[in-house]
Amino acid sequence: MSKTITKLLCTIFLLEFICSIALVNAQKTFSNAPDASGFSLSVQNLIQTAPNKLEFDVYLLNTLSAGTTFELAKIQLGFLINTSILGNGNPTISINNVGSDLKPYQQFSSTGTGVNTSLEIYQDKTLIQQSPKALPGLGNGTIISSTVPGTKLVHFILTNSKNFVSNTVPDLAFISTNNPDPYQELFLSSVSYYSNGIVTNLPVNSGVNAVVNENPVLNPSATTYNITGTGTICSGSGGLPVGLDGSQTGVTYTLFKNTVLQLPTVAGTGSPITFGNQPNGTYTVQGTLNSSSTDMIGNAVITETPSVIPGISISADKNPVNRGIAVTLTATPTGEGNSPSYQWYNGADKVGTDSPVYTYIPANGDVISVAMTSNAPCITGNAAVTSNLVTMTVTIGTSTDQYKMSMDIYSMDKNIIVNCTQNARQVLIYNSLGSLLESYNNIIGFNTFRLDKWPNGYYLVKIITDNEVFTQKVALK
Repeated sequence: MSKTITKLLCTIFLLEFICSIALVNAQKTFSNAPDASGFSLSVQNLIQTAPNKLEFDVYLLNTLSAGTTFELAKIQLGFLINTSILGNGNPTISINNVGSDLKPYQQFSSTGTGVNTSLEIYQDKTLIQQSPKALPGLGNGTIISSTVPGTKLVHFILTNSKNFVSNTVPDLAFISTNNPDPYQELFLSSVSYYSNGIVTNLPVNSGVNAVVNENPVLNPSATTYNITGTGTICSGSGGLPVGLDGSQTGVTYTLFKNTVLQLPTVAGTGSPITFGNQPNGTYTVQGTLNSSSTDMIGNAVITETPSVIPGISISADKNPVNRGIAVTLTATPTGEGNSPSYQWYNGADKVGTDSPVYTYIPANGDVISVAMTSNAPCITGNAAVTSNLVTMTVTIGTSTDQYKMSMDIYSMDKNIIVNCTQNARQVLIYNSLGSLLESYNNIIGFNTFRLDKWPNGYYLVKIITDNEVFTQKVALK
């Protein structure tokens, strides 16, 4: 019985010894290095190669102390990218190992590449993952370069089923080894290498030893500039230049006239551009960059004005006219513009004001004319023109005028009676010597003028209206 117990104890001791040896050996095969030193992961050449395609390279750089070899054991990659770039498109991820510096058996396989847009805790992010290859064994791993940017691992191609949303940024970032992952839905990045024959895990720390060097704006829209060229042209002219007060290199600009596309297009230069002279119409411009078109600011409205030939004629409201009666001459211009100037002449003398109307009391034989200078925008010929001549004829009223003016003038008992059917501006009474004795203004109808203080004899009654002058001799008894 005692021998049996002794053998059992020896067996237990042997098992404990074997387990302890196995544990020591396990610790020599894998170890964790809590510090992130020793390497640098980077995304290089992150560029948009099509409206719906984004490509980038991943590099691993040896940052161990000089002369220390970094033999890659295993690496897996996890990224988060901004979901808003996708719009309502569906993304796929693929890899290309052309140009990879990894040994063939360590190069990534497309079967380990994936994308996930349905994350729980990171709902605004999309996951990109790349599974590792099996350990190659000590001495078989790729030696990682210590020359910047390091050893090229793989080339990723992200393709969306629709064009990326304009003016969005991918915000691509590595997922850290210690990134919180309560739903265990992420794919954490990790790197391990052979250190003294032991597979040593090195933590990936996003933004520290795992960086993305570019995050370009996707499908950027063209910068907006002001459209120039609004103005007025004369019919038959060559038009006005329509353009932009600036332009962007790489943008193609298209002119539209009344919403109809015009050719040719103009390439942006970084400076103002022109589409050349254009006829009347309303013009807009679009700039196209990465298949995305952007309307430029405002429009150019070109208006065509017909050409005009200035001219002018004048006429008098009465001619001939009785002496002392005012005459109004009116100018009738053509092609005068909106603010012409006028100069009236009586013979060679300047008279009147800068007006299309001239009123004065003429003398017999006056020769009236007017010169006009047009300010119309589209003049054919001279802007300054002279009117026809109007020669005024001035006469003295006769007895026949009495009937024309419907007036009665006579005397009775030292009174002079005037019955006028139209307004008389003045009634003037003169003695036989031509001296003015009485004056009355604005007379109409039946009027009696008493002349008790004047002796009997012949008197001259002169009546002035707006249109005529009438004179009649009356005997006072």
